[in-house]
Amino acid sequence: MLLMPSRSYSTVRELFQHAEETLAEDGYADGDASAHIQGFNPEDVSPRYQRLISKIRSLVDDQNDKSNSDEPSSSAIKTDPTWGTMHTHSSFQQIRSPWFILISLFTVIQMLRMNYFISTIRPQYEYLLSSPEQARKLNHLFDFFLPLGGLISIPFIGIILDQTALSSILTLLVTGATLIGVLGCISHSLFAAYANIALFVLYRPYFYTTISDYAAKIFGFQTFGRVYGLVIFLAGLGNFFQSYLDILTMKSLGGNPVPVNVGLTIAGAVAGVVLVWFVWWRTRKSLGTGVCDISETERLLAGTADETRDGSYGTLRR
Repeated sequence: MLLMPSRSYSTVRELFQHAEETLAEDGYADGDASAHIQGFNPEDVSPRYQRLISKIRSLVDDQNDKSNSDEPSSSAIKTDPTWGTMHTHSSFQQIRSPWFILISLFTVIQMLRMNYFISTIRPQYEYLLSSPEQARKLNHLFDFFLPLGGLISIPFIGIILDQTALSSILTLLVTGATLIGVLGCISHSLFAAYANIALFVLYRPYFYTTISDYAAKIFGFQTFGRVYGLVIFLAGLGNFFQSYLDILTMKSLGGNPVPVNVGLTIAGAVAGVVLVWFVWWRTRKSLGTGVCDISETERLLAGTADETRDGSYGTLRR
């Protein structure tokens, strides 16, 4: 409460859109805020929007000066090209998009896999290691490090999410999931068992943090609760299948978890590869057309639209 600004953040893109809508409402047929910025006449607009347009023009001019300088500023922060892709869309449009469908499919599969592993780790390794005693030790070790893994990995996860492109973040996510699945299929190997546990306790917080980070970057905070909540809701529905997997493993397969692990690993890998490919393709498309070439000009700005909004959270309130 002491460090956060009292007003919500807004971007230059959002300020442009808000200015255009307001100018149109005030009787300007074109509603073109960029025209006012290029040839700004204080007499043409109401006083409460003069400062808004001046600030946008000042910010754009400052960015142009920096881009024309020989030495780039060391403080310049480049934003991921995919950032803000669906920010201006309605929640219904976002939910219908491949951005939502693909991340939801991957999340449903991975949460089912993780919960299946957590609930059956001991019987799985009793079968894989043929040693109830080793399985018991692994289970105790897993119970101890599962919460500890989150505390250890969260700071590093934050650095990765801040400094890495979304396609690379998702590639690491899918690679980790596939590696965990492969290790879970190796029998009579104590090394593979310990490696699987170590990787799992680090991967789990990375998974949950990445999904929420993806939702914030792609869909924005205006619809974050609805979109991210729906992703988790669908994953929760998918977890109803866990009981069927338990019955399949213990009764039909005689305690052998390998077929289920192989199936979930393949399903997760396929969904993950499609997701990564889609994000990579859209990133290249955006960079090629320059549509999403967002640099320091579109960094989040606090307080720029204080006089044009009444404190709504996230993207523009309509």
